[in-house]
Amino acid sequence: METAHTQGGRFRLVGHSLLIGCALTALAAGRANAETGAEAEYSPAAADVEGDTIVVTGSRTEGRTAEKSLVPISVANSEDLARSGKQNLRDALSQVLPSYLVQAGGYQGQQGAGVRGARLRGLDAKDTLILVDGVRRHTTSLLVGGASPTDLDLIPSNAIERIEVLGNGAASLYGSDAIAGVINIILKKTVDDGGSLSAYYGQYGQSVGDLPDKYGRTKNIQVHQGWRLDDDGGFVNLSANAQWQNATNNFPGYKAASLSDRATLLYPTLADGSLDPRETSKSRYRQWLGMPSSKTFSFAYNAQVPLGDVTLYSNATYAWRYSSGPGYYRTASNQSRAPGTTPSPQDPFANAPYTSGELVFPDGYLPTFDVRENDFQAVLGVKGELAGWDWNLSSGYGGDHAKIYTKNSINVSAGPEYWDQRDFYDGSQINGQLLSTLSLSRKVDSGLFGQPLTIALGAEHRRDSFRKGQGELLSYLAGTWVWPEGTALAGTHPNLGAQGMSGTPPEATGSWSRQTIAGYIELNQQLTDRWTIDLSGRFEHFTDFGNAPAGQVSTRYEFSDGFAVRGSFGNGFSAPTLLQQRNITRSGSYSVDNNPLSPTYGEFTQRTSVTTNHFDELGHLIGVPALKAEHSINAGAGFVARPFARTVLTLDGYLIDIRNRIVAASANVTAGTPLADLLNAQGNYNVSSVTFNINGARTLTRGFDFKLEHSDPIGDLGTLYWTLASNQNVTKVKNFSALPAIIGTASEGTLRMLGAQFTSYYPKNITSLALRWEREKLNLWVKATRWSSTTYRGASAALDEHQSPAVTVDANVNYAVTDWLGISVGGTNILNKRPDRISAEAQALQFISGTEVAPYNRYAPFGLDGGFYYARLDVKW
Repeated sequence: METAHTQGGRFRLVGHSLLIGCALTALAAGRANAETGAEAEYSPAAADVEGDTIVVTGSRTEGRTAEKSLVPISVANSEDLARSGKQNLRDALSQVLPSYLVQAGGYQGQQGAGVRGARLRGLDAKDTLILVDGVRRHTTSLLVGGASPTDLDLIPSNAIERIEVLGNGAASLYGSDAIAGVINIILKKTVDDGGSLSAYYGQYGQSVGDLPDKYGRTKNIQVHQGWRLDDDGGFVNLSANAQWQNATNNFPGYKAASLSDRATLLYPTLADGSLDPRETSKSRYRQWLGMPSSKTFSFAYNAQVPLGDVTLYSNATYAWRYSSGPGYYRTASNQSRAPGTTPSPQDPFANAPYTSGELVFPDGYLPTFDVRENDFQAVLGVKGELAGWDWNLSSGYGGDHAKIYTKNSINVSAGPEYWDQRDFYDGSQINGQLLSTLSLSRKVDSGLFGQPLTIALGAEHRRDSFRKGQGELLSYLAGTWVWPEGTALAGTHPNLGAQGMSGTPPEATGSWSRQTIAGYIELNQQLTDRWTIDLSGRFEHFTDFGNAPAGQVSTRYEFSDGFAVRGSFGNGFSAPTLLQQRNITRSGSYSVDNNPLSPTYGEFTQRTSVTTNHFDELGHLIGVPALKAEHSINAGAGFVARPFARTVLTLDGYLIDIRNRIVAASANVTAGTPLADLLNAQGNYNVSSVTFNINGARTLTRGFDFKLEHSDPIGDLGTLYWTLASNQNVTKVKNFSALPAIIGTASEGTLRMLGAQFTSYYPKNITSLALRWEREKLNLWVKATRWSSTTYRGASAALDEHQSPAVTVDANVNYAVTDWLGISVGGTNILNKRPDRISAEAQALQFISGTEVAPYNRYAPFGLDGGFYYARLDVKW
């Protein structure tokens, strides 16, 4: 097999994919020229491939089959989602689309445990636009890996008819965020009376350690009902989903306790310096990391009512979710140091105070970060035809209201009278989107070509809003209590606020909004029987940072009935969210003030880590620039072929050049540096570090999507369906932007870590082979997926976390017991493939370094928890 090398690393399977593509292309052209009737031999029912699905994404003019589209579109229907074995939409999509990848593991922020975004073509989740029935979906109000993407899990999957994924930049049609592509969720439009119910249970086959209820046990119930309202296409569809999911654990236990290694101690040593007997009598598994536990209840409706010459339509979704993820475990030994031992790096987490010689948490404690969300979106519209124009007018509002908590924690700084409080309300975050659109389209006979010109144009108004609410006093309070004599940090103040995650103080609250006005036009013309061209343009004005024009040209040419080429070129943009623009946090600890210019020099004072922005007083002082939109140049070219009956082959290459990519930058405030001098001059003596978002990098992404679908009737034995799919994706960093002058130049290690977020966190190649066998009432599906290697880079090569290439296998068996009853069993990663373990050097830098074995690589693209197995009962009427 040929191996290709790039600046981004090594990847495989290129040779085979290209050879297959070239060979089948030649076969397609030759067969089509030799047999003009080849197309007639093809049976959509027999092939059952997505090329025959009428799609509405990728053009504002008219629907066409995915195969005839001028840009690459993949389709996943409700049966595909069901076979994936996942009841949530996010993970189901990752099972059926090779270019779609759930956001990598690793630390996604204290609010991000329950939310992971959708990534297309290796780009950030915020660069993929999510639509529901063609209408922009609002984003989450939570901060997830430095951004706030759209949360797919809050849309009930049983409300979905199909999902259309546009693998092409489409900002000229849909506006901001459509750099990597568009995911359009098409809701069910059942026009006949009837419904369905499914009951589901699944869990992982293993859990690390002996912690209770850490198998990810998932129980799910879904109900759908449709009603026909009349004979003119009126309908109402209702869907409901309830899911209960336990947490998982993939983190190892502590090493056996040793007096020579304080990082292994769970309890203070005894008065004579010996080990506490609980070190051997109690479990060494205290920290858990993995999927959060959650409860989710979601609902959706979709309705349409013809009213004479117009049609009234409406749809809405609502979801309530409570999720709980772990912080870091605080041992009971944190305030006691065994004689002659080395202090542990965990000492900064020393949060279990003595009370009259006893510990508040005798066994230590692990805070949890809990989020309660109410998420909704509703759309009301009317459409019809007037003077030859098809028109559609709609308005909708969507939002995500989150309340954030730190539980099983303590505010030590508040003093003993407040130590009984364990749960803290940290504040609220509310995101809103009000959207109104008018779209028009018609065909015009220009007389220049054999087919009419199709014109689509429209206007859009959007108001985005974000509000951050204050937490309760004890969640953020910096109290006056100090550690008593006899403790490791005697005379010093503990960290402020609730331990693990402090609440939002008054100075970090606020309410912000912006308005967006946009107009677009699209012209689609079939120049000849075989050649079609499409031109589109959009102009968008944001009240907070100005204008964002976008345009695109797309074309498709059929050389024969069995072979066509297509391509596109355009530009796009992704506006920063209000949360990215305005986020402010303050967190800190107490230590001796060693700044001789400070009036509290030599005293124990609070040292504060600050997240700031351009609009904040501190951010403005140090020169943090206002965020600009990310801008892209997108180019793509590919072909569609039918080399044989019941066979469809597509290969689409792409290039995406993005400038002004938004990244998080941080700087330590070190005495004697220009940054420290500036802060001192303004009276800011106790700031230890500053973090802010900046348009910090320019990247170039190159790759291709390959797909081969084929079906084989095998007589009385049924039909076999084969799908070979591969996504190749390589990103390199062209340059990094300068930091504010007062901060200086980023270190080589910092740039090494930042560059890896773009170039090596995610696999450069994902290739899968799926086989589906249908015979009467039996349906068997098996898919093998190969994931290329990934690397999380540290400040030096010794700290890298490398994940080797891996293969996972998924399977599903469905049997139709009767016309109304079906049973499915299956699993994902059924061979229980686990990630590699991290190196000893990287393990030493973990927050909990004294583990029995090294933790798993948290950036493995196929997950950390191993095999998941499930059973589902389906009833329809």
